[in-house]
Amino acid sequence: MPKGGSIKDLYVYTTDPVDENPAGFSISYKPGMGEDTTATLQRLDYYVMVPTRFSNDGIPATYGSTSTYWTPLTKVTAATLAVDNGAGGTTSISTTGYNVYKTSFKGVMTNPVVGIDGRTTWPGTTVDLGFFGFTKATTGSYYAGYVTSFTTANGFTMTDSNGIEKYTF
Repeated sequence: MPKGGSIKDLYVYTTDPVDENPAGFSISYKPGMGEDTTATLQRLDYYVMVPTRFSNDGIPATYGSTSTYWTPLTKVTAATLAVDNGAGGTTSISTTGYNVYKTSFKGVMTNPVVGIDGRTTWPGTTVDLGFFGFTKATTGSYYAGYVTSFTTANGFTMTDSNGIEKYTF
């Protein structure tokens, strides 16, 4: 949020749809490329990497359903993090200068998978976090996104670690 011409508080959330994508996490298939089924999550983690000057080693606040359907946000130690490279793959980046936070989904682990035109958000998977700055920052970047693995009832298994993307403020 802007504060006096610079950024002091940062809110990370997936509670609003982006373009044609539903809010939160979803699994779907393109028409003609799959069939309605169910998926069971083995893992659904949400990572946020925030500049250290911005999060001051504090644990950010969680809001709404994030507090109900996700484990408490914890600071984790990781030398690198795999992030979306924009070409459908991942790039390993250094976490130097960032604090890395993780929360894991603890809601219903099995859900329908439907065609992309009828997809909806997996119940409880929206994320709403607040980082409250202790110093002002006029420019910077943070990384946020999902890492998941799941198996569908019709035998498809996937691990997706390229859901973490870079955002600039």
